[in-house]
Amino acid sequence: RNLFESAPVGIILSTTSGNIIDVNKTLMKMHGYESVEEFAKTPISDRYCDPNDRKQWLNLVQEQGKVEGFEVQLKRKDGTGFWASFNTLPQSIESGVQGFINVFQDITESRQMKRELQEKNENLDARNEQLLRQQQDLIEKTEEVERTTRLKSEFLANMSHELRTPLNVIIGFSELLIDEVPGKINSEQKQSLTDILTSSRHLLDLISEVLDLSRIE
Repeated sequence: RNLFESAPVGIILSTTSGNIIDVNKTLMKMHGYESVEEFAKTPISDRYCDPNDRKQWLNLVQEQGKVEGFEVQLKRKDGTGFWASFNTLPQSIESGVQGFINVFQDITESRQMKRELQEKNENLDARNEQLLRQQQDLIEKTEEVERTTRLKSEFLANMSHELRTPLNVIIGFSELLIDEVPGKINSEQKQSLTDILTSSRHLLDLISEVLDLSRIE
């Protein structure tokens, strides 16, 4: 009796026909009742949020002789619902009368935690999927940037060659003419060649600076 009354789970002793023989305090508190008599007067069907759950439970009892870990939503006296997991085992009640001992455990909080965990896992899966898409987009953009950078480098290398080569030729021949290697020139020709040489060197410096700045960018 002490074990029955102090158990942290709800316990119902019933006949095979469903008549209540005894109920412990935890079970009554779980359902919101004050006395065994009041609880016993409540029709069994009124304790189930879904009547089909009782039919399913009866089928399991008939097929297996017992039920373990059966989860069902039950009603309190005030009409609110809660989730319970209970086991049903055959039990000799009194004077050889066969019945059942039903052990209930309130799992409302654990189901809520499980549901929240499931939602968090679903959100995490969705977040991971989003991150994978973002990662794939980043890889594609990185490849595009690398391709663009490679094309830019090739362009700059070609531009450097195509622009500097003719300028170096102009500068070189201007210097030869100014030094009168091919032959004598007058002062006006020398001044014109000096202007060509100065402008060519200035242009070469500008091209070099532009190419260097492009590489830095």
